Amino acid sequence: MKAACGTGEHMNIGSKWTEVARALERLLQQRHSYEDVIRDSHWAEGPIYVVSETASRGAGCLTVRALEWLLGWLAVLRGAEEFCAYSLPMLRPRSVLLAVTPEGKDASVLDSVRRAARRGVVCYALTRDPDSPISRAARGNFTLPACDEGLSAPFSTFLEETALAYISFLAARLYNPRHPELEALEKGFAELPAQLEWISLQLPDALRSLLGRLKGFDRVAFCGEGFHHDATLLAARLALGLGWPGLRVDYPCAFMRPDSRQAIVLVSGSSCKTKKTALSVSESLRKRKMPVFSITDHNDHQLAEASDLAIILPPSAELTGSLLALACLDWLVLDLAS
Repeated sequence: MKAACGTGEHMNIGSKWTEVARALERLLQQRHSYEDVIRDSHWAEGPIYVVSETASRGAGCLTVRALEWLLGWLAVLRGAEEFCAYSLPMLRPRSVLLAVTPEGKDASVLDSVRRAARRGVVCYALTRDPDSPISRAARGNFTLPACDEGLSAPFSTFLEETALAYISFLAARLYNPRHPELEALEKGFAELPAQLEWISLQLPDALRSLLGRLKGFDRVAFCGEGFHHDATLLAARLALGLGWPGLRVDYPCAFMRPDSRQAIVLVSGSSCKTKKTALSVSESLRKRKMPVFSITDHNDHQLAEASDLAIILPPSAELTGSLLALACLDWLVLDLAS
């Protein structure tokens, strides 16, 4: 494994996350316009299709779980060409399609929106440009906030994923207002920009320490469940895009017999519904006298205390907490792949 980046690179990554935090503040300020788009047409009770262009295909995996969990409806993630080839014939009138295309110009996504609309599907777009061809073809547009500086992956993908998660939350406010997690998510999204900026300012030294430990292993594995598993999948997609083959991602049950050449980073949180599984993996690592690394929050006392080195995040709801964990995972991947 290559050595971790130095202080300058850490500062540059930190400044990018600060810019994302500012963009998230602008995203939350668009709440009323997002709610207006959602209210514009009644959503049928699933399925909800999240369709994306190739560049944004990573965005959406966490959102599909959020839609199913918060609304109780089937949600499906598809690439645009795959959607037209396999899913289009199954669409019913009033089904919902959410097209994720930052520039709003991808030809295959535009084709998907037009063909779905002809079948009576309610089509929405998530783009930066409300006047783009796809935005005009859709029934409504969720506009991504503009950034002062151009953001590339993983920062742009993080912003897209957070916007999609926020749309899921707002839709649940309308269609499933009795969901028991909505108040916690209200607080979680409100605090997310400040918490992300806190990570960029307060955690570089801790992340550098973890990187120093990880580079002594042949391979690195990120291990999580639920929304935290989705965060590890997004980090794995980033690693693949950077051409770094040294990352493995799987569910905790795959690591009950750990490999001594592989460092395992457990990704969890005090709000994670399956957090006991991460603790079981830590016990397995302990029995084999292997180090325990984790990313969790300071209310997850058991995992933090069981870890040789833990990245401690502010506590949050499970969905928003997984987004904070994703920021740390992306930071690690950017350094490890450099």
